[in-house]
Amino acid sequence: MNLDNLIRQATSKISNDYFTTSSVGNKKRWLERPYAYEFYHQMRTCWPEDCCLIISGEVSKAGHPNFDNLDTGKPIPDFLIHRPETMDDNCAIIEVKSQKANKNRIYRDVEKLLTFKYKIGYRRMIYLFFGKKLPKKRCKFFEYIEEGIECWWRKPDNKDLVKNSRFEQFEKETAVIELWWHVSPHELAKYERRDISFSE
Repeated sequence: MNLDNLIRQATSKISNDYFTTSSVGNKKRWLERPYAYEFYHQMRTCWPEDCCLIISGEVSKAGHPNFDNLDTGKPIPDFLIHRPETMDDNCAIIEVKSQKANKNRIYRDVEKLLTFKYKIGYRRMIYLFFGKKLPKKRCKFFEYIEEGIECWWRKPDNKDLVKNSRFEQFEKETAVIELWWHVSPHELAKYERRDISFSE
């Protein structure tokens, strides 16, 4: 399964009806849930039939032993790509945000991405942004993501999570966030990788 190609195919099929939603006065609002639902639908339509992995939406981790005593409670990711009922094929966690995302919401998403990677063992952290003003906001979003990683890293328990994780040394020293920018309906989202070093 080529996840990058699946994301490109799915985003290219999202129409303006799900990209923006009309509100009072015929103004457009950027709503994440309709977009996320359509992204999920399009990912399912592209999904290879012989793949043992599935994409799951908003999976609750209530009662999951790996989340006992977690400061963040029981985080619910937008999407998980994994093989159900096993911990052997935790492929990716995906969070979706519109161009209206603020600092606090990005901080929460970054915490969720890092927690699922280093506590549960999901291999890839994917952050999908959508909106026509993204080119003007990318630098600010980068800044928020870096600050969010720094805040998460400052907590001693999280340093231990990274240190004791099964990932290779590079990933114990660097947070690899895979960013996808979806600027226009019916266009491919564009991929950008950010390697942000954990600092002592």
